[in-house]
Amino acid sequence: MIDLKLNIQGTFQDSTPFVIKLKKGNKDGHSQKHIGSFSKKGKDIIVSSGKGNFGFSLTNDEGVEDDICIVFPETKTLFRQIRANSHSNTILLTEQCDQACIMCSQPPKNKIYDYYRLYREALLLAPNESVIGITGGEPTLEKEHLFPFLLDVLNERPDLKFHILSNAQHFLNEDIEMLDKMNSSILWGIPVYSHDPQIHDEVVGKQGAYKQLLSGLNVLFKSGASVEIRTVVLEQNFNDLPLIAEFISKHASLCAMWAIMQLEDIGYAKMNWDHLFIDTSKRFSPIANAISITNINTINTKLYNFPICTIPREYQDYACKSISDWKNQYLDFCGDCRKRSECCGVFDWYDEKKGFEMMGAL
Repeated sequence: MIDLKLNIQGTFQDSTPFVIKLKKGNKDGHSQKHIGSFSKKGKDIIVSSGKGNFGFSLTNDEGVEDDICIVFPETKTLFRQIRANSHSNTILLTEQCDQACIMCSQPPKNKIYDYYRLYREALLLAPNESVIGITGGEPTLEKEHLFPFLLDVLNERPDLKFHILSNAQHFLNEDIEMLDKMNSSILWGIPVYSHDPQIHDEVVGKQGAYKQLLSGLNVLFKSGASVEIRTVVLEQNFNDLPLIAEFISKHASLCAMWAIMQLEDIGYAKMNWDHLFIDTSKRFSPIANAISITNINTINTKLYNFPICTIPREYQDYACKSISDWKNQYLDFCGDCRKRSECCGVFDWYDEKKGFEMMGAL
């Protein structure tokens, strides 16, 4: 597990939150806006900046050079918002949501992180061609702030790309003009959990969600947006995956990709694991049939959160190294696996006693 949120100790000019980019041994760091000069001793990091001097400790030996951090002096916390060597940088915009999915890994809370100024400053410092995730909760609950924020950032940094997860409940025809301005820079990740309205609504815990989902997808496609359809594999929809594939082929054929995703053992999924998890290392045929259908219809299909050793050989090329680097791990036998460099591994909180039965080094 990589430390993202850290406790800090130090002295500051005032309590205003600020953004810094960490540079090792930069003697002029204290005089440069957004630059924090740091030194490292073991796992202890000491930072000097124009906003104050402080220190923190890491629990492992990963580097922090060029990391872009948001510092909150009042609460004495630091968040590593953009790690220079990571492809898993994400902004948690809000924890509010208008759905309550039965397997939600980030259960809704009444929290909105109104840090647009700080996010903007951090993004303007991001490495060239960075891809930044935006998630929640439901980010488009904040669309009156989110859309202008994205346009502002992209005006300054047109090289940046965003991957935004949304339940597509809040897109309206009046948004099309705004969406069109951002389309070349955003991939929208939209969940479709069933071809059956009743099953989808039960999974997301909201009556009428399926109908609104279709409306939202229609708005996105009319705007020319790039859309990734996402389906988490559950006991409730597993045998219907081929029918979901047919639905996507007929009604969402403009999508950039369909991501079939294994379950993450955290949040509501952890509470309901025995009623949700499907061991696809033993039962894979519905996924195989679904892939056959999307192949015929030229729908790009990928497997997310599937360790490669749990997938039949002929489908292993569909697996993505999908688990964010700050929350993935490999098991003891993975060290001897020739596919390790290509494999997503498992989530840091994976429980071998109730996970995949058929696993082992390839």
